[in-house]
Amino acid sequence: MLELCPPQVGQHILGVGCGLGHEVRRLSQLTGPGGRVVGVDKNVAMIAEARSRNAEASLPVDYILW
Repeated sequence: MLELCPPQVGQHILGVGCGLGHEVRRLSQLTGPGGRVVGVDKNVAMIAEARSRNAEASLPVDYILW
């Protein structure tokens, strides 16, 4: 998907079924500080772990329980 529609600096992206947030964090590095990436997942434990992992990186992302 990244080859077909590569993320651009400043874009806002929604990651559905983000799990532990690996791709969300990677995408946020590609969109830069002006962009925003939101990851959603239905698993409480996954969202909690994704938030915990991002706390150290402090990237412009949000994780939402859906």
